[in-house]
Formats: sequence, structure tokens, C-alpha cells
Amino acid sequence: MEERRILPHRTTLVSAISACASSGNLARGRQLHAAAIARRLDRETLVANSLIAMYGKCHSLAEAERLFHGLERKDPVTWNTMIGAFTHNGQPRLAVDLYARMGSGDRNSVTFLGVLEACSALGDLDLGRTVDSSIAGSEWRDDVVVGTAVVGMYGRCRSIEDARQRFDSMPVKNVVSWNALVTSYARNGHPCGALRALREMDLDGTKLNPVTFLLVIEVATQLGSLSLGRSIHLRVTRGGDGGGTRLENALISMYGKLENLEESLRVFEAMANKDVVSWTAMITAYAQNGRERLALELYRRMELEKRVRPDRVTYAAVLGACSGLGDLSTGKEIYARVCSSDFDVDAALKTSLVGLHGKCHCLEDAKEVFESISSRDRLAYNAMLAAYAQNGHPDDALNLYRQMMDLEGVEPTDTSFAVALMACTALKDLVTGKSLHGRIQVAGIKLDEVLATTLVGFYGEVGSLEEAERIFEQMPVKDVFSYSAMIGAYSQNGCEGRAMTIYAEMDQQGIKPDEVAFISVLSACSSNLATEVHTEILHAGFEADGALGTALVCMYAKSGNLEESRRIFGAMKSRDSVSWTAMISAFARHGCEAKLLFQGMALDGIDAKGSTLTSMLVSYSQSGVDAARGFFMAMQGDFGTCPAAEHYSCLVDLLARSGRVGEAKELVDSMPLEPDFVPWMTLLGACKTHGDLEQAKSAARGVLEVDSHSPGAYLVSSTLCSGWARTRGTKLETPKLPFYYSGG
Repeated sequence: MEERRILPHRTTLVSAISACASSGNLARGRQLHAAAIARRLDRETLVANSLIAMYGKCHSLAEAERLFHGLERKDPVTWNTMIGAFTHNGQPRLAVDLYARMGSGDRNSVTFLGVLEACSALGDLDLGRTVDSSIAGSEWRDDVVVGTAVVGMYGRCRSIEDARQRFDSMPVKNVVSWNALVTSYARNGHPCGALRALREMDLDGTKLNPVTFLLVIEVATQLGSLSLGRSIHLRVTRGGDGGGTRLENALISMYGKLENLEESLRVFEAMANKDVVSWTAMITAYAQNGRERLALELYRRMELEKRVRPDRVTYAAVLGACSGLGDLSTGKEIYARVCSSDFDVDAALKTSLVGLHGKCHCLEDAKEVFESISSRDRLAYNAMLAAYAQNGHPDDALNLYRQMMDLEGVEPTDTSFAVALMACTALKDLVTGKSLHGRIQVAGIKLDEVLATTLVGFYGEVGSLEEAERIFEQMPVKDVFSYSAMIGAYSQNGCEGRAMTIYAEMDQQGIKPDEVAFISVLSACSSNLATEVHTEILHAGFEADGALGTALVCMYAKSGNLEESRRIFGAMKSRDSVSWTAMISAFARHGCEAKLLFQGMALDGIDAKGSTLTSMLVSYSQSGVDAARGFFMAMQGDFGTCPAAEHYSCLVDLLARSGRVGEAKELVDSMPLEPDFVPWMTLLGACKTHGDLEQAKSAARGVLEVDSHSPGAYLVSSTLCSGWARTRGTKLETPKLPFYYSGG
């Protein structure tokens, strides 16, 4: 027709424009608009309405608006089409404004459906209630479609009460209405309410449709109910066709989240038509359950079969599996494939890459990818927060959290709060941690097991045992992680008896300890229980290796059983710097033994860390202070380590305790970094022991310069001065505390 230059009839033109709208062919739509202008049909309502709809669906909102405002005559369809165009293009506020300008007599069911969608997008409950009031005064008040849309709007505006009330007021309900109610409960964190509504629906005799089945699967997942999931699976299967691909995909995901990989795989393998969602769901199920290698194998199989092409979500899941394995090379290979494909690398894929680099300890690469994400959402921030936390950068994690909240205005999730609290735990930052806890409460976030356990660990680390106990006791469900956190809190704060009581309670509840729980118990364990706990560890099937083996070495050393420490250490298959340091510390008072261990550590190719060198200083002191000092001087030359504050403090203590207070003072004065509280107080305590008044006064001044609130410096120097004065019948001035110290 176009080649013969025959201009289309208006009916043909409208059909062609509608086809462009459906296919998103904006260029062809513009050509048809030009043809309409040539025929002077562009001002005819039918043609103009189809053009507005086409521009709206093709995301050319400016052209739709220009055409709308240029029309002299607008019918209800014109208004409704423009309202729909605004909503479809992410401009719900403009849709609401246009609705307000529309004459109430022109409003019909389509108008109300359009503006209710806009209210839902805005999450504006008050506006939604106003629209609902307008509907109640119109001829559409009892319309089942409009009523269902109102129920859905209230659900999306997070008002379950309004949704339920509006649903109950509907004279006629259909399966879509029931689904809207169930969705309102399920999407607002009320799975039990959703389940009750589903039972009501069944009793009402309303036949479930595929959408209902999907909702039941979602509810089963939220409740963690495998039995409910299996029952709906059986009901779907009885339908004869397995429920279709969409339902089968949902079942794969459900079983994966409920940790039943066998059922996930059974559904997947039985599918006649696997689409990209099917493959991605099964890959994700494997990755979520710690079977990352199987996830990668399934991805390789997907590529080999070449029936379905991976999409962005597939690649994100595969990158997540690489993160779980710490497999950076495969992750980079996958990402290179993504970059060479014909679709854009979006924020979700880059977020997965941030997680991969973080897990593989490539922090700079993680930061580079994170910075390249133009529009960072909560998931991107969470990935970068986790990367900082995993790589021992708690300060950077907290700074990023503040940037996320204060500069970017991105609302944190439970994960954001948990990682930020972990950073506070690492820094022992009570003030910031309590502030975060307050924000969680203000935001109305329910403390799930992860967040509550993180708070228990935080308060235990900073010494606020009462707060840790309060949160622990309020937890409706306690798992192995929460018990481990509480045991650790007691152990860290010297409450070993209470730690063992919680351990016993854990056993009574039938909760099996994991490695972390046993490590916490071992740090609290008394010598008479050491063998018993060790036996329980072996019966639980754990090997005395890694962190658990190190904890056993420390426990037996603490109880004085060095031979058992030696036996366990010798049997360990893998020894890192932490286990070597634990063993060296255990034998630090046995100079020769510690030195032999230190040499063995070097032969193992493991670099000595700060705490290892501190233990060696103690060990060398058994051969005399000069030997320890010689080791101290050799640290930088032989081990490439500049002595840190802990090493200076250790040597100051050794010199001072041996009566060489002057040398200890010279060492403090020679420190390349500003001395903190510890070396000055160590020196001051030695001065008291040896009665060195002049050095004591100097050390007291040093303490007060570092910590002007410290009463210890004042008390020690005061005692020294008064004692010295009594023996000589004179009066000496002691260092003064600041005027604002009250002694309380």
C-alpha cells in the first residue's frame, strides 16, 4: 500500500498504529502519524487516541503529551489513554494530576483502574482512600474488577486492614479478587494471613487458578513449610499437565529455598519445556544450598545443549556460584562472555561481580566495579559493604553505610544493618552500634534471626551483656548461630559459667553445635570439662583442624596440658599463622620450645604476624631481657616488620619488670608513633613496684596526656609520693587530675 502511495483508511490506520504500539516500533508509528496528518485524520478522536497510546507504549511521553494537549475534543478514552501513558512511563504523579483535571462525569471504570495503578506506584495511601471514596459514590462501586483493583491498591500501599475491609464489602468476588487479597497478605510479610485467606477461598468454593497456585508456593516459601509446598505440588500435578512452565519454575525455586535439592532437580528434569527461567532457577537452587560446583556444571550443560540462551539473571546466578567457591578465574571468564554478548551489562550483573571480587579478596577491583555502577541500589551497596567486611575494612564499611544513608538517600535493608553492625563489632564502636540499633527500631524492622544474632554478638563484644541477654531472650526462634553468639558474649566477658549454662540449654533444645559454637564453648571451658567437650566435638564428626583445632590447642594450653596441645597441633592437616601463633603463645614461657616452633613456622612458609612476634618477645625474655631486646631489634631486618605499639608495650613491660625502669622510659620516648595509654601505664606500674618516684611522675604525666580522665595515673603517683614523703618527712606535689574529673 505504501509503495503504491495509497493512503490508508482510518480503520486500517488505527489497526496499523495499534500494531506498532504492541511491537514497540516507534519509527513506524511516526510514519503512520505523518500519514494521518497528510489525510487530516490526526485530529480525529479515534486516530488521535491510538497515536497517544502508541507513543505511550513506545516510551515517547513528550510526543504523547504534545498530541494530547493539542486536541480540541477529548473523550473519556483520550483522558484514560493519557493517564495510562503517564503510569506506564513511571510518571504516576502526572497521571494523578490529570485524573484530578478530568471531569467527574467523564470518569469510568478504566479511569479508576488507571488512577488506582498510579496510587499503587506512588504508595500513597491517603490518595488511594480518596479515589476509593470517589468510586463508592459512583456507579462502579460494586464492579468486581474495580473492587479488585482497590483491594490490590491497598495491599501495595501496605494497608492490610483496608484491603481486607474493602474485600469484605464486595458483593461479588471472583478468583482474581481472592488472589488480590492473598497477595496483599503475602507481599506485606503476613504469610499466615495469606494462608487463612487461601483456606477461606477454598471453603468458598472458588476454583484456584494458576496465579493462586503461584501465591500458595510463595506462601509456603515464606513459612518455610515443605509440607504445604508438597501439597500444592501434588494438587498442581493432579491437573494433568504439571501446571505449565511458570508453575514448574516456581516449584524449583521453592524447593531450593526450602533446602530440598532432590525435589528441585526432580521437577527440573521432568520438565518438557525448559526455558531460561527454569535453568536459572535450578542453578540458583544449587548455589543457595552450597552446591556451587553443581551450579557451574549445570550452566556448562545449558551452554552445551544450546536450546536456551542465558540471560542477565542466569549470569548473575553463575557469578554468585563463583563467589561461593572463591573461583575468580571462572568468574572473570563468565563476565567476559557477558561483556561480549549483545545485551548491556546492567547493575545486577555488576553487583554480582562486586560480590565475587570481595569474596576473592580483590578489594580494589570490587571498588572499581562498584564505582562504575551509575545507579547504585541497595543490593549494590550491600555487596560493597560485604566486600569491605570480608576484607577487614570495618572503617570503610561504616563510611560507605553513611554515604548510602546520608548522601545517596538509599534505604538500608536488613543486610545493610547487619554488615554495618559487624563493622561496629570489629571496631568495638558502642556509640555507632547503638545508633544503628536505634535506626532499626525507628524503621520498624523486625529482628529476624540474623539481625538479632548480629546484635547479640555486637553487644557481647562491647561488654553490654545485659543488652545482649535481653535481645537473646526476646528471640522467638533461636538457632545454632544465636546460641553461639550468646556463648561467645559470655566467654568474652569472663562469664564462663553462664556460657556453659547456655551450652547446656542448647543441648536440651536439641540444637546441634557447629564449629563456631564449639569454638565459643572451648574459650569458656574449664580444665575439668576440657576432655568432655573435646569428646563431644569428635562425636559430632568434626576434625580437630583449622580454627577448631586452634581453639583446642588454646584450651589445653590454658588448662596447663601442653602435651595435649602439642599432640593436637601435630595432627592438624592445615596450619595457618593463627594456629602457629596459638602454639607459640602456649610455649612462650618455654623459651627453647617456642623458638623451635617459630623456626618451623618459617619453614612452613608462613609469615609471622604481629601477635606471633609478641609471643616470641615473651619467649626470648626467658633467656634474659637482653635476648628479648635483641629479637625486638631484629624484627624489621629479619622479618620485615616495623615494631607496632603492642611490641613496644611488651618490651617496656619486660624491661620495667626486670628493674630497668630508665631503659623502659627511654624506649617509650623513642617510639616512632605516639605512645598510647598502655606503655605509659605499664611504666607507671613498674615505677610503683621499684619505688622510682621521678620516673613515676613523668609516666603519670604521659598517661594524663593520652587519657586526661584516667584516675589510675593519679592514684599510683599519689601513693608513691605519699609513701616517699612519709619515709623522708617531707611533702611532695602529685600530678593533678583535670577539674572535670569527679572520681565517679
